[in-house]
Amino acid sequence: MARAETELAGDAEGQVRLLGSLAAAQFGQGLSSDARATLQRATVISEAQPISGAVRVRLGALAARIAEAELRQNDALQLYEQAVAIATEVHGENSLERARTPRDRPGVMMMGSDFAGARAVATEAHAQFLRQLGEADAETALARYQIGLVHAQKRENSATRADFEAVLPVLEQVYAADDARLMRPLMSLGDVRRRLRDFIAGRATLQRGAAIASNHLGEKHLQRAAILFRLGTLERDAGDLEAAIAALDAAEKALPEGEARTLAQLHASRDTLFVARAEFACAELDLRQAMDLRKQHGGLRTGLARYSKAEWGVALAGLDRLDEVKAAQREARRERLALLGPDVHQNSLLAARLGATLGLRGESAEAAAELAEAERLVVAQSGPDNHNACQYRLQRARRLAQLPERREEARNLLEDLNARAEAQPERAAALEAKGLGPLQRELAGE
Repeated sequence: MARAETELAGDAEGQVRLLGSLAAAQFGQGLSSDARATLQRATVISEAQPISGAVRVRLGALAARIAEAELRQNDALQLYEQAVAIATEVHGENSLERARTPRDRPGVMMMGSDFAGARAVATEAHAQFLRQLGEADAETALARYQIGLVHAQKRENSATRADFEAVLPVLEQVYAADDARLMRPLMSLGDVRRRLRDFIAGRATLQRGAAIASNHLGEKHLQRAAILFRLGTLERDAGDLEAAIAALDAAEKALPEGEARTLAQLHASRDTLFVARAEFACAELDLRQAMDLRKQHGGLRTGLARYSKAEWGVALAGLDRLDEVKAAQREARRERLALLGPDVHQNSLLAARLGATLGLRGESAEAAAELAEAERLVVAQSGPDNHNACQYRLQRARRLAQLPERREEARNLLEDLNARAEAQPERAAALEAKGLGPLQRELAGE
């Protein structure tokens, strides 16, 4: 900073370039607040002196990335739009520079649930790189990685895995097998393998990413924390509670100060472990903190705030505060419907949580209706054999079994689940662990 103000006095563009590089380095080290302060100084100079369009594009794109990291979604979208407009003016509509500028914009758009817009931006950028650089270029691969991130948010898991598995060999060939630029693709690939319940491959992928992060970034860095967080999620889904706790503890220790987004995710994920251990007071505290962080830093446009509210209800249910749970989850559902409409996949999570609460309250018919809605949304997105669809079907059968006039409907659901379980042993084990067998015997013994 001092060098920019002394050695480069009188050279406004040189000062701005140096400050921009420093801000980018600070941001790369996970120091977003320092990066924002440095970039603000560069912006002040650029507004007072004539600066080239190319430098203004870089400043704008970096400002958008910092705003995204700090969950200032509206600011990030506006800054990206400004940077794209400048890049178009300076370099042209079909330039690589314009394609590079909005590379991270799809992620911000998805935070506001603009999935169609995110897909269009990512696809347009990838097409431009493919035409001009070819499939084996790293920039083309990274552009396809952005498309994969959109697929991931839409829970189009097979398409997501295909994107990420196509990206990784290109990056390994262009860079190296242990290059730091492989960390994010490895994290994303490990996560989608988790969703597809390929826990062995997913674990190895995430552990490889965490090792690369440690080698290049040290023990305390946002990227390392993010990979460890996903490893904890995988271990939770795989059923190894102790390994999940160890990974999340390591993630918290690796997290730099001021990283609101990952801290909120960490609180929310740890809640599920506390719930599994019946430590509901701890779970309620974690989820309340996650909800508050997401409201403060993400704004109510992000659906995560609503999902946190619904999850918070799970912890309240464990404390036998069922009236509060029902009110909170119904409110979250209404807000999410207004934000996204009735047919997006993410609404299934809220419907399932509300169904569970209604079941605990003894409102079995209403619970079954919510679980049917959760199943409908998952089936529309991923088909009737999807793991979550089968779990919601089993939960619905359990609620219907409590209604004498609807027990035959419950039996039909169990017959369907049995047929699907016979076709896939892994699914059979998961359903049995959730109580398929005892429920069948209960209904058969009438």
